[in-house]
Amino acid sequence: MSQVEEKLHCINAQKVYDWSIQPLETELEHTIPRKHRSFKDQVNGNIRISCGEQALVWEASSDLDISGTVTVTHLSGCEEMEVFVDGEHVFTLTVGQSRSMTFSEIHSVEVRCLSGTDYCLGKYCLQLHYELSPEPNRECTYECYFSDEDGHPINIQELSCEEVLFNDQEDVSVALTHQQNVQLQKVIIKKNGFVTIVMICPNEERILCTVPFEVEEVLYLCAPDGTESKCSVIEAYCKMNRLELDQAERFIIKLFLCQEIKVTRDVTIEIIGSRCSPRVKQLN
Repeated sequence: MSQVEEKLHCINAQKVYDWSIQPLETELEHTIPRKHRSFKDQVNGNIRISCGEQALVWEASSDLDISGTVTVTHLSGCEEMEVFVDGEHVFTLTVGQSRSMTFSEIHSVEVRCLSGTDYCLGKYCLQLHYELSPEPNRECTYECYFSDEDGHPINIQELSCEEVLFNDQEDVSVALTHQQNVQLQKVIIKKNGFVTIVMICPNEERILCTVPFEVEEVLYLCAPDGTESKCSVIEAYCKMNRLELDQAERFIIKLFLCQEIKVTRDVTIEIIGSRCSPRVKQLN
């Protein structure tokens, strides 16, 4: 039997310097203003007040957000007619005058007549705008999921996870348990993507918003010059809390990500061996 000569061979391979699985937990906040319902109304009335007296001609019946235009006309009687909105004097009219003013907030209108011994006569017109906050639907639930920027669900492997490259790589000395120091390198890993919030009601399912997120994390790995850090998300989920505010809804979103990070470099290694051929099967 002849001896096969062994020779030195070079092969290309990928050398692993570090291989780590890192969990990450982060939190987002997003606020959605509530959509208000708007109503309009018109209130008209006549004014008949004794000179020297002050009378309430209109008052809001509740604590609604009301704005609008107040128009008052002094027809006859006392020489002057004073107009008050929410307790503050806004203008004075003489006989035959009419005036309008617009206010961002109205709760009451009062009139006082001066300089006379009889009555003052007039009329008023209120153009009112009511803003009503919608009542939250208690039967609805809210969920979140990872998505693209248009709100379409994605697989967690599609989440972006990559190394942030910078010029000056920082070396850090780390003590191991057996009191030996090793040199590790500072690596910045960035993850970004989108989270979509959906409202689920008995007769409706609707996307409320899609929120972008971006997280940078500093890790210390064995990553000397010439190596490449590859990152991938292997597990991820989100949880959400909803807070009801006076004029908005606030969502607090917690993201849980588990990432696999592998530091490698392509190298050429030498091995000693010989070529071999598969054994030929012998036929009986």
